[in-house]
Amino acid sequence: MRARVLAPLLLMLLMSLAGAASAASRATPTRTAPDPLGNRAPGMSWQQPDPDSPAHTSVTADAPVEPDSLGTWTRIAFSSYRDGNWEIYLTYGDGWQPTRLTNHPANDVEPILNRGATKIFFVSDRSGRDEIFVMNRDGSGLRQLTTGAGVKRSPDLSVTGQMLVYVVATATQTDIFVSNADGSQARALTQDAAADESPTWTPDGKIAWIRTEGGQARVWIMNADGSQRQPLTAVLPGLLDIVWLSSDNLFAVTYNIDSDPALEVAYFYRDRGYWYDYLDAENPLVDYRVSGRAPNEESLLVDRVEYVMQGNQRVLNHIYIQEMSTFTSLRLIASGMDRQGHWQTTDTEPPVVHTISRSGYTRAGGSFVPLAGFDTGGAGIRSYDLQYRLGANSVWTNLLSNGPVPWAEFIFVSPQTVFFRGRARDNAFNVQEWTTNPNGDTHTTAYQWEVMGNVLDTRSIPIANPVLNLTPPALGVDVGNNPGAYTAYISTTQVYTIWATQSGYQPAAPTPRLISHDTQLDFYLAPADNLIRNGDFELDAPALRDWIVRGAVSAQAQRDAVTTGSWGARVGQRWTVPDAERISRTAGYAYDPTLAFGPAGTLHLAWADQWDPE
Repeated sequence: MRARVLAPLLLMLLMSLAGAASAASRATPTRTAPDPLGNRAPGMSWQQPDPDSPAHTSVTADAPVEPDSLGTWTRIAFSSYRDGNWEIYLTYGDGWQPTRLTNHPANDVEPILNRGATKIFFVSDRSGRDEIFVMNRDGSGLRQLTTGAGVKRSPDLSVTGQMLVYVVATATQTDIFVSNADGSQARALTQDAAADESPTWTPDGKIAWIRTEGGQARVWIMNADGSQRQPLTAVLPGLLDIVWLSSDNLFAVTYNIDSDPALEVAYFYRDRGYWYDYLDAENPLVDYRVSGRAPNEESLLVDRVEYVMQGNQRVLNHIYIQEMSTFTSLRLIASGMDRQGHWQTTDTEPPVVHTISRSGYTRAGGSFVPLAGFDTGGAGIRSYDLQYRLGANSVWTNLLSNGPVPWAEFIFVSPQTVFFRGRARDNAFNVQEWTTNPNGDTHTTAYQWEVMGNVLDTRSIPIANPVLNLTPPALGVDVGNNPGAYTAYISTTQVYTIWATQSGYQPAAPTPRLISHDTQLDFYLAPADNLIRNGDFELDAPALRDWIVRGAVSAQAQRDAVTTGSWGARVGQRWTVPDAERISRTAGYAYDPTLAFGPAGTLHLAWADQWDPE
């Protein structure tokens, strides 16, 4: 239904003065539509203008936008007169595909959706007076929830979906009642001379409402049992509606903020008695009336009520349901005869997020701790929480709270062991529970330096699963996936004695080293039945015990020749390579150089040349 001609609707919806006179001259009575804004709407005449007046025009409804992410995981319930009677409709969250759910000559109004959008609560006079009913999202399972004296209106469902609050109005009283969501155990919370209207639940389980005493209206708040009542605002002229946001400190109301004929929507903080921002059409012929909020809290659902002037009276022309914020205005439902939109999420599943598993050891200093996961319900992840604790028995501390990005920087200090856990909330404000694992999602130990290398046999073949020993002990040792490879994690700069062992091999000589930076250190293990004596040159150093050295150059064990252990042997002399001299002068390429001795003992260098004469 993307376009509507308004004239047929207005003929049924509004009474003109001429139409009223004509009806009086006929014997058959005419059914008149109820005041769509309630009898408390100030300065409004519920009349149909003359067919030739500017108010009687054809209106083409705005085409709804294609479904987007918000449309897929939210629904809007609203009441509409587009079919000549107030009925309940349901649409996607972007206004796509409105579907009629009720079809009854009674007036069905004030719909609200439960969280998950599986049930719709609404007010209907089909039983003879206004009572509260509930039905499934497809219109099935209709049940009446309220009975007893007085008309019922303004239902609202608690965040948990377990409690219902509403108004009961009699000839002498207008009070707030609360019951279970199935209508059972109904009880009055206010019973005095004040007029109590428009109750709504706060996220922390309290009830805010509008109380009018002596013609002066304020927003009040109380506990769910009616105790601890207190006003939240000063007197607000023309105060009509209240919608609480998921933040327990923010709500929006309809009232006359600037004393012109029109109504505006204003935002209030719970701990302040005055508005901090407001939505104003800046047109005396347009009212804004707040009816709901977007499930992602980024905008409000507002009835845009448009009038034309007849004489000195404002006459209703159109009612549209719009998504509005300080920065945006989007007409969602545009037949011109829709109101009382209630916006709710279909997503009741929290995200599934965790801290990405870290290796057992992390270099000391600043490092990012990332989170990973997804939202199962479709609303999309809104924000992240990340906590840490130092050691297994300390308290969890916030590192990231309601953060927009899935990571936070942490300063690792050696040799602390740090535990991390993460969670997220989605755009429908479903919040993931913390993991029940006492160790969180992951943990790691901070280190200062690495000692890494290989453990080999005397043929330079890696030895699988070697055992690395350190005194003082390392924070830990990873053997790794490569045979013979190891990495030891060191907590601080100092001298460590390090050696490697493995069954079937002689242990390597202990190697003392000052570890003040990352260090490469390889070990060579001789077989257990090794016949070479003093193969590591450690016995009687610096003498080369059990070794026979011949030649013109002396040999001895030296500390600066050490590979592992405390000593190493240097044999022979250093060869100093002279400066290189270019000896290839070809115009092409020289390759495959080869050294060879001639018969006279002369060393020759030969190579191949390749060149292209062209």
